[in-house]
Amino acid sequence: MRKLSLLLITCSLYAATLQERITHLNTHQVEVMCNTWRIGASHDLQWTLTAIAWLESDMGERLLSPDRQDVGVFQINLISFRRRYAEQLEMYPRNDDQLRELLYDYEVGVTAAIAELTFWKKIHGSNWHKVWASYNSGWVGGGMYARAISQRIGILKQYKEGICNGSY
Repeated sequence: MRKLSLLLITCSLYAATLQERITHLNTHQVEVMCNTWRIGASHDLQWTLTAIAWLESDMGERLLSPDRQDVGVFQINLISFRRRYAEQLEMYPRNDDQLRELLYDYEVGVTAAIAELTFWKKIHGSNWHKVWASYNSGWVGGGMYARAISQRIGILKQYKEGICNGSY
């Protein structure tokens, strides 16, 4: 029981920290957030895409993972991107550095993220936790990632309108 209480307190403090962070975004982060929400809305992915942008890159502040394999606002994995878009990439450079440059582009990243989410939504239907987990981990695992996305969506639903309308 004591461990459960400690876990609940830790989760509450973490959520409070996220709520504080969402109300202190810089101008670039607000732009990324509102653009992502707008683009996502046309695919019924507004909350998911915005939460991914927040979790993966802090709304565009961290565009490269420490291992240099995940790139851009949505942290698209180079290996998966190369495999999934092999035919289309024939017209683009193929070495990792050149692909990273391509994925730094917001439009390329959001297009790839939408395609990835659409793929997993076809597999998992309306089970969003599985869609989110698969976006991050493919066919196996990703439960913690899905919970983190769910938590961010809850916070975004509270604050998005005020942020995108300039109230914060």
